[in-house]
Amino acid sequence: LNPKTINNNMIYVSKFLDFALSKKLISENCSKMVSIKEETKKKENFTKKDLEDIFNYDYSSYHKNILKILAHTGMRISELWSIKKEDIIQDDGIYCFDLKESKTETGVRKIPIHKDILEMVLGLEFPLSAKTDNAFNKEMLKQLYLVIDKNSTKSLHTFRANFVSQLINQHPDKVELIQE
Repeated sequence: LNPKTINNNMIYVSKFLDFALSKKLISENCSKMVSIKEETKKKENFTKKDLEDIFNYDYSSYHKNILKILAHTGMRISELWSIKKEDIIQDDGIYCFDLKESKTETGVRKIPIHKDILEMVLGLEFPLSAKTDNAFNKEMLKQLYLVIDKNSTKSLHTFRANFVSQLINQHPDKVELIQE
């Protein structure tokens, strides 16, 4: 397991033992848990070559379309998994993904659908997968790792980081809007 995962699990065990102690189910919490040192890897964005390799690879059109949506929207893979047909709306004449659920409160938002993928998105069947969120994520990650080294720090979430970086680079005067 990843050291961060182990440390998180150790915190849960410690809290459980504290609870058991408070309920007098045990006489003492003798856990002397020490955190494992976590090495944080600097996250990398996709390079221009990575993106060319990804979008020139011979994926199925289904997989390629999902990767295109991630690249053009900055959505989390779990957000894309949760989209239903009725979540594609028009707002002031602009097609958007209307996210009503998200990992964070600020994640509830409308995401304009880029003109380069609009026709493709409107032709897709939503939800995109009957699989569980986790299974969908693993399937797409497996596809990405056909092109990207799985030992790198690059993942499906890297599309989100690339999207934000490009927005900031193209609109440095609108950082607050981008953050919002």
